[in-house]
Amino acid sequence: MNKFYPMNHALMFKKTVLFKKTVMASLLLVSLMGLTACQKKPSESDSSTNQPMQTLPQQTTLQNQPQSAQAMTGQVQVSLVKANYSLPACDGEGCLQVDIQRLETSQPWINQFLDQQILKLSNVQLSEKTTKLTTLQANVDRFVAAAKADSAARQTPVPYSMQVSPKFLGELGDVARFKISAAFYTGGAHGSALDNYYNLDMQRKKQLVLADILMPQQQQALYDLVHQQYVQWVKRTAAGTDMVQYEKDWPFKLTQNFSLGDEGLLLAYGQYEIGPYVVGMPEFIIPYAQLSGILKPEYLPVAPDVSSTTTTANP
Repeated sequence: MNKFYPMNHALMFKKTVLFKKTVMASLLLVSLMGLTACQKKPSESDSSTNQPMQTLPQQTTLQNQPQSAQAMTGQVQVSLVKANYSLPACDGEGCLQVDIQRLETSQPWINQFLDQQILKLSNVQLSEKTTKLTTLQANVDRFVAAAKADSAARQTPVPYSMQVSPKFLGELGDVARFKISAAFYTGGAHGSALDNYYNLDMQRKKQLVLADILMPQQQQALYDLVHQQYVQWVKRTAAGTDMVQYEKDWPFKLTQNFSLGDEGLLLAYGQYEIGPYVVGMPEFIIPYAQLSGILKPEYLPVAPDVSSTTTTANP
């Protein structure tokens, strides 16, 4: 039987290589947008139909960010559109479901970056032989072929599904934040899912990694803060667990899957990464108040200037 090996997500599945048919899917994944049913009528292609462009305001001002730089950066305009691919006609029980969305932004380099991430996520690996990236249509065609082959082998329809949905989380100074959620099912006991976060530096036109936002030699300090939340989370979700044994089974490490959130630094972990399937995809938020001296000043929110506020007392 097939196993699932999503490209560039080995960590998520380090505990699942021996697990039968655990291709990613969470049918109730709240963050997925506009789930698409299987194709019921013949169609030459599914064309991308743009929705009206929307401007999302910047939500937080970062330290040491001059007003001129903010004006120069501006606001990112984003619309959610259907990706360009086609599916074969299907009528009856067990039709394949594929829903892949993409974002069209006012920044071409961001479009290219996000499209590349979506291409990687849709390249579902159903065997140990890695399939090279080609096109989105090629990825969909391979997925369709695998579903047909599995259904024929079992002599019963197997409702494979693939859902990929990006989301714009807003801007923080020069940083545009995005999230891509994906869910897959290939006939196993359950599906699997993932949430990937991306922080894009608008000035340098690159994806930020932890080393970019941390002060020198502060990775251990961040590790300690996140590990404290990890321990508390284990105690809540697995009361009575031997913490030493748990961490041997599910070693903790810092993740590069993070987001500069509105309230703090969010670090997200995948299924099976630091816990069994039942615990889902844990996320930890370290408040910015705890990150002074750890994050570079330009990635910390500016405190309100109370000295400039005038209060008029009632007579």
